Amino acid sequence: MMPKLLSLLSLLFISAIITITTTVVTADVVSSGPITVVKGNALGFGGGVVQYYYENGSSGDSVVPSDDTTSRCQAVVILIVGTAMSVGDYVQLATTIVSKSGSSNGSSYVVAIMDNNTKNIKKQSGTQSVNVANQVVENLSTYVPVCVNQQPLYYFGGHSAGGAGAIIAINSSTNEQPALNFPVAGYIGLSPTGFKASNKLQIPTLLWDFSLMTCAVCPKTAAQLAYNIVAVQDNVQVPRIFYQVQATNTVNYMLGGDHCTYTDSGCARMCGGSTTDRSDMHDAVAESIHNFWVAMTNGNYNKQQFILNNNNIEQNTILYTGTDEIVVPPKKRESLSVRHLVSTTCAMAF
Repeated sequence: MMPKLLSLLSLLFISAIITITTTVVTADVVSSGPITVVKGNALGFGGGVVQYYYENGSSGDSVVPSDDTTSRCQAVVILIVGTAMSVGDYVQLATTIVSKSGSSNGSSYVVAIMDNNTKNIKKQSGTQSVNVANQVVENLSTYVPVCVNQQPLYYFGGHSAGGAGAIIAINSSTNEQPALNFPVAGYIGLSPTGFKASNKLQIPTLLWDFSLMTCAVCPKTAAQLAYNIVAVQDNVQVPRIFYQVQATNTVNYMLGGDHCTYTDSGCARMCGGSTTDRSDMHDAVAESIHNFWVAMTNGNYNKQQFILNNNNIEQNTILYTGTDEIVVPPKKRESLSVRHLVSTTCAMAF
């Protein structure tokens, strides 16, 4: 009798925590509130925060563990926020990823949007990325009931500077301590920037970026560089997929453009394109992540399976996979007023 009572009290306690810390974002997706997993200093700087999203297993307004938890926690996508961004700036992207995964083949993913350096614009630290990501995984089953007793695949990456932080963290096991204490099945980079060519990616890699400078981020030092550092092992190219959206307006893209279309409303309301641009990007990225997971599961990286259904993105995107070499777009003749600034910015980028 006593063990049963303790089990019941434990379940009620866990349910109470989950109910308090979760909200229904859509009819299909539940989100935790922002959860501090690593404390910062006295002013809150330098801490770590995560917000989890997962398929709704609710009954009325009370979130409860579902009987089909295995299908609801097949993969966990951990994404680090970009420069000066917070976990609350990627609600639509996270919701779309979960929604699209749950609508296909009965599979579903958990998305964890994490901030590795709260109240600070810099997100490229490998050490901070490792420390926070480890806590995100360790706390997963506490805040995501569908992941209790599950062993999902973990995909790790991020947007902009956060994407760089993830790359550096993935390399930490070979060049610094601490190291990630969970296996990374694949890297997901959304216009990652702020890492060096000396970093290496020896795992399947999915990338998104633009062909021209966007928001002062130069293509050759962003996803294009990430694509090029994916390793060759035993004379075989480690699977890599790169969606390069073709930009057309250099003047607009130099300090604006679509670099922050992955967010809800741009980065500080800048570089976010239009509402339609952001919606299309969220849909396309979500679809590509699902295709990436299917390829990982089946062990088949046929280029055809990465062609998107979103025509607004697909018709303006070059897809590179496997041994494809990136064709650098011809140098666009910017106006004299911006040509020198564009060239200097790209030359100075590290």
